Amino acid sequence: MVLASDADGPRDLMTAPWGEVLDFSEPERRTSQLIAGICSLVRLDRAELVRRGTLAAQAARAYSWDACARAHLAALSP
Repeated sequence: MVLASDADGPRDLMTAPWGEVLDFSEPERRTSQLIAGICSLVRLDRAELVRRGTLAAQAARAYSWDACARAHLAALSP
């Protein structure tokens, strides 16, 4: 399970149910957003945590060093 800010990059990669994007648009609310995100994960039962962890592991396979390097090279190539 991943908690990420809504900044460019994390927001593009993070998808439910294996991650949650937190609204960091208001700096004074960032702490409360983190607390709410952590609390939402703590409330999940073990079976749901395992299910989401499995989905996260499967999704992470698409972001190997090799795959990321190829994507960056393709984006930088004319």
